[in-house]
Amino acid sequence: MNVKEKFIWDALVAVAVIIYIISGYLLYKMDVEKTAFVETYQNETIGTDSALTKSINDLEKNFVERQNYQFKLKKYPTDLSRVIIFDAGELRGYGGSKVHFSAGVTGKQHHAIAHYKNRIFHVTVGDSVAGGLVTAITDTSVSFSKDGDLKTYSLLPDIDSKLEKK
Repeated sequence: MNVKEKFIWDALVAVAVIIYIISGYLLYKMDVEKTAFVETYQNETIGTDSALTKSINDLEKNFVERQNYQFKLKKYPTDLSRVIIFDAGELRGYGGSKVHFSAGVTGKQHHAIAHYKNRIFHVTVGDSVAGGLVTAITDTSVSFSKDGDLKTYSLLPDIDSKLEKK
């Protein structure tokens, strides 16, 4: 064997020894971790895992809260006349120059749906639409001021007039 070949073989042996040492160290760390897990498993009794116990308690508390939840229904919970137009006669004026209000949503900030010139606007108190100003929004009405006139639009369906037509 010449010197070049001997050097290559020595370098390969040195790299192999380094790889064996690193692999042995990594395997030793894995064995220590596995031993710790086995000892924890053997020494642990059922029901003493605090993280699992906390998680189960949180789930049970959430279940009880959901089970005791009560829905708060509005005056007419199944009334769709605010959303769907049932009669063709109710369409008059929606495409014209008058403003109409069809629904109101209350919460932290009151909102209403305004119809003007075939467009829909989501308005709050103080918004301007159709040259007027929305002055108040409640659960049942919207107050609208235009040219010094204050008009209140009811958001409740006119059930009596619908019954008289039939």
